[in-house]
Amino acid sequence: MAGKRKRFAETIRIPEQALVPLIIGGLGPLAHIPFLEALLTANPTAKKDQDHPGYGLMSATSILDRTDALKKQAADDPSAYYEIGGRILAIAQQAEREGFDFLVVICNTAHAWREELQPYLPIPWVPLMGSAVSEIQEKYPHVKRVGILGTDGTMMAGLYTKAVKDAGLTPVNLDLGSQEQDAVMSAIYDPGFGVKATGATVSGESIRLLTDVADYLVSKRGAEVIIGGCTEIPPALNDSYQRAPFVDPVDALAQAVLKLSMDKHAQIPR
Repeated sequence: MAGKRKRFAETIRIPEQALVPLIIGGLGPLAHIPFLEALLTANPTAKKDQDHPGYGLMSATSILDRTDALKKQAADDPSAYYEIGGRILAIAQQAEREGFDFLVVICNTAHAWREELQPYLPIPWVPLMGSAVSEIQEKYPHVKRVGILGTDGTMMAGLYTKAVKDAGLTPVNLDLGSQEQDAVMSAIYDPGFGVKATGATVSGESIRLLTDVADYLVSKRGAEVIIGGCTEIPPALNDSYQRAPFVDPVDALAQAVLKLSMDKHAQIPR
């Protein structure tokens, strides 16, 4: 008689691993690729395959656009908002059934759903925002004013604004509908040159627009460090922005995920 089916997470756990994460990517299509690279970079002492933690990865491109859903909800059409929340909850429930210990969602705007879903999630959702702010406090302890680049949805939800304020720092935001915020949205969403359209190759126009807006936050608004609060922004600025320190929340999250995966004493943030 066949034995009891082993849950999927147990088939990929390495012997030293404490917890097995499920990584939800595909939001946008490029989002999880820099995260996976950052997860490798965060583990420089690894010498062989089995020194890296096992994880599950899904590309959840079927989840509706998060910024569009938040705008529709603000206009009294919450159907897309509820659909997205339902899909994330269903993924978390299936992940728990397959033995995963926590999940990470490689999309900043999707975190607008996290607080509301948290009481219903069967496993923890480790957030991007707290990891990024902790990195700023650790690497740049003198910094007080934090510039935030993100989608309209991220700005509407105040995701980084709250995290920065909770850390005792001052958020420096762009105004919704401003020329600068519209430039950020074009760099991400434009069907010709936007990062969502061009995929792994970031266009020169997107780099230019995002660089100009980051410069505006530094030179005109007094930001001392810039957070790339959308997974489409760091691929454009990580290697090129020089006016101020640039913090990629995905890099910070990778450090947190590696620690949770391999350190039996690490505490999962709620």
